[in-house]
Amino acid sequence: MPTIPGEVPSLLGSKKGCIFRTRCRHACDRCVQENPGEYRIGVDHVARCHLLDEARLVSA
Repeated sequence: MPTIPGEVPSLLGSKKGCIFRTRCRHACDRCVQENPGEYRIGVDHVARCHLLDEARLVSA
């Protein structure tokens, strides 16, 4: 089974920033400072990512 590079997110750690920032190749400074919002991207699918926030601003 393939693995995802980076650190496994701690559920007990800091609540500041995205917990997947160490594993994401698209992580930026905002991911360290702010928790991403929740976005419904399908009937049974929810995602949290600042890139989704930025994509909504561009498409608006």
